[in-house]
Amino acid sequence: MRMVLSVAVFAAVASVSQSAAAATPHGFTFGGNALHGSYVVQVNADGSVHVSGDDGLTRSTTQISESEVVALDQRAKRAHFGGFPAYTHCSRATKLTTTWIRIGSKKVTVAGTCFAAYQQLRTALVTATRFYLSP
Repeated sequence: MRMVLSVAVFAAVASVSQSAAAATPHGFTFGGNALHGSYVVQVNADGSVHVSGDDGLTRSTTQISESEVVALDQRAKRAHFGGFPAYTHCSRATKLTTTWIRIGSKKVTVAGTCFAAYQQLRTALVTATRFYLSP
């Protein structure tokens, strides 16, 4: 009887641990090219925001809230980011219209603006991190 109870408790704890791990939001990294060069914006799972590259990149935050990170993670899941092709090249794309998003080990690069689900996710990331490119 004790053995059955122990196995049941172990299974319940393992299930809760897996659910908690699955609910932990991912970090995000995105970037691209701009007039002054390439840029990278990293959003860690704790909400800290780090920017490197492009001298024309301006931002007004170094931290976003936990709820914003969770919302971005949910948005990426709803957009089926994991199913996005690794590379998309739109007609009339230029070096300056090439951007990318990395979530975990998955990186998606899009040259141009023809991939609506990607553009919506990228816009959400840009909005959450409050950055823009200066002329």
